[in-house]
Amino acid sequence: GLNPESMLALESNKYFQSYLDKWARKSSIFGFNSEKFDTQFLRKHLDEIAIKNISVLGDVSSIKQLMITNDELKTDLVYRDVLNYISKCSLDEASQSYGMAGNRVKGFFPYAMLNKDNLQTILLVKPENEQHIESVFPQSAFYNDLKQEAMSDEDYKCFKTEFMKYKNFYDYTKFYNEQDIKIMFPIIDNVIMRYASDNEDMLQNLSLSGLASSIKYLKCYDDFDVNKSYKNEVVAEKDRYKLSSKAWERMVDRYT
Repeated sequence: GLNPESMLALESNKYFQSYLDKWARKSSIFGFNSEKFDTQFLRKHLDEIAIKNISVLGDVSSIKQLMITNDELKTDLVYRDVLNYISKCSLDEASQSYGMAGNRVKGFFPYAMLNKDNLQTILLVKPENEQHIESVFPQSAFYNDLKQEAMSDEDYKCFKTEFMKYKNFYDYTKFYNEQDIKIMFPIIDNVIMRYASDNEDMLQNLSLSGLASSIKYLKCYDDFDVNKSYKNEVVAEKDRYKLSSKAWERMVDRYT
């Protein structure tokens, strides 16, 4: 038979293998600002085609995580929003702050002018010259309703220059959509590695606040010496916590 040490090692390996199997079957899929838009659309579509084994964290207006489990394939698809792990910003701002892009990399798209009636016609528009582009895609077509912002002259010039590189607006649209995906990769990779430098696994957490709290407590032990005696340490009067009557009242009010 196995000796106690071998038995302990075997049990430890079984636990590790179980953890590894659970980790390996899970694939995380990230969107940007998707918890209120893309994930909502996905959830509605999954309901319509009667997909089972769906678990949702969050509420109707904001889905923090959507997971689809397939036990037959031993696979879990987990949909998350990268904005849950960084400060709120636009995709272009994130590409520069977290993706390390020096300049704007996100393209420009005339959402304000497109609708189901003109979409097919617009997609076939060819960039004959600058004047023709301006007649089909006026600067006002790029007005951002969400931010209540007009497009700058410099950005409008960039759009016209970029559009001239493509056969028609359909090809430009493909470029725009692909660009939105490509610029996500360095953002996600760098954010994951940033948390890893603090010994935190981002994929095992759901929010920036949860990760920040965990890192805060980890940092408390940066200068902790297990061999040192702290029993004679005296806390300075200015560093002592003093509970005021108002603070106590606020604490009590939260539980009543």
